Amino acid sequence: MKLTKNEKARLEALKSYSILDTPEEQEFEALVKLASKICGAAISQINFLDADRQWNKASFPPTPKEIKRGGTFCSTTIHKDEWMIVEDAGKDQRFNDLPYVKNDPNVKFYAGVNLKSSNGYNIGTICVLGFESKELKDWQLESLKTLAQEVEARLELRQKQNQLKKKTGELERQKTFLENATDLILTLNPSNYNVTDINSEIENILGYKPESITGRSLIGFSDTNELKKRLDNWLQNSSRVFTGEFKFLNENGQPVWLEIHITKRMDELYATAKDITQRKLQKIKIEESLEEKNTLLAEIHHRVKNNLAIISGMLLLELFNTENKQARSILQNNQLRIQSMAEVHEMLYKTGSFTNVNLKKFIHKLVDNIRSVYKTEEQQVELHSSIDDTTININQAIPAALIINELTTNAYKHAFVGKKTGQIDINVSQTGDVIDLQIFDNGVGMPEDFTLQDQSTIGFSLVWQLVQQLEADIGLKNDNGSLFEISFERNQLKGSSSSANLESVR
Repeated sequence: MKLTKNEKARLEALKSYSILDTPEEQEFEALVKLASKICGAAISQINFLDADRQWNKASFPPTPKEIKRGGTFCSTTIHKDEWMIVEDAGKDQRFNDLPYVKNDPNVKFYAGVNLKSSNGYNIGTICVLGFESKELKDWQLESLKTLAQEVEARLELRQKQNQLKKKTGELERQKTFLENATDLILTLNPSNYNVTDINSEIENILGYKPESITGRSLIGFSDTNELKKRLDNWLQNSSRVFTGEFKFLNENGQPVWLEIHITKRMDELYATAKDITQRKLQKIKIEESLEEKNTLLAEIHHRVKNNLAIISGMLLLELFNTENKQARSILQNNQLRIQSMAEVHEMLYKTGSFTNVNLKKFIHKLVDNIRSVYKTEEQQVELHSSIDDTTININQAIPAALIINELTTNAYKHAFVGKKTGQIDINVSQTGDVIDLQIFDNGVGMPEDFTLQDQSTIGFSLVWQLVQQLEADIGLKNDNGSLFEISFERNQLKGSSSSANLESVR
């Protein structure tokens, strides 16, 4: 096995992302599916090259998670600067003796783009493979490069989140230590808040000797008049324990935050105070870290949307330059699928909510996109929608959007053959935690023996996979047209649960 230059540093860069041996995640699964469709390849994968193994993060279709490093396409690709393409592996001396090239499944074609760490090391690849030799078009290679950048962006986000989690844990440990520190104890005269007695902890907290504090008003050491206002109101209107956080000035004029608890006892006030200055400062740091995280998430979603928009634009350009009707239909379908995913990320970026999507606003936008593509003068098809005002997790929003896209565009293309008019209705409602999705058309209907899972077309196969991903129930009624009914439980879906059972092909 040939090692890369600076192999030790490369492995350290890979491990810094904490990506190895992690569960499947929908965001990576979606990228490999997209790569497969764009490049017209049977298989697509995201692989990372560890010290002695090639580990698979995502694969379409599912494959075993790891194989021995060396003697694979990807282990050769990482020695390249950016990418490697093998048009016919059977004629390439580097690969023609590989078991899965020489024997079943007889891989012929491979194209892989390196995934780079932030410091420039090749840590893995996103690749596509096929069983027939082929040439990759320039726009397809550029799209694969864009997807590689998307994987890199997600890895950087994962690294930032891990760093933030570690930092937050450290801050929480410091907070616990500070909360268990020795308290300041004192008694006050309720008429003027003069200190009548105080323990020696005052010297550690504010720098004053106890005797220099006794007989002086506690109010005089506070930074504002807020403490007196609240104490006056409390004495007059409450019998409960007084609590609050107030800023004081120490002997050197520096601010010190104290958490104060006061109770009434006969003609005296008994008080304890805890120095929470560090906790306040840590809280500020945490808030700044959270703000940084939100900014980073916003940038990531904007970048995802932009990258998908680039791919959508490439498909649109190819659509304009293609005269073959079947090819135009395939390009148009894929362009709408990508546009649907881009809309999810754009909505998350604009609303500032980085996990949930407003289903009503999103589907109305999706419906407008589909209507604008398929509206013609020759055939008047009305598209209506009725959507409950609800939100769902991004990992459910994307498959739900793609299901709506597939079934609606299929109705436009096939339901109204021989008809001049038609109607499509999209209804989404929520009952408790259950989302019900209905897509109806008054067209010619489906064949009597139609079953979704037995269809071989890309559209219906994709719908079946998305239904399984949502763990949804789906039904079909043929009554004056077609009615698809899909229901799934609204939850915080984290990733795919598919299992790998195919031979390893890399």
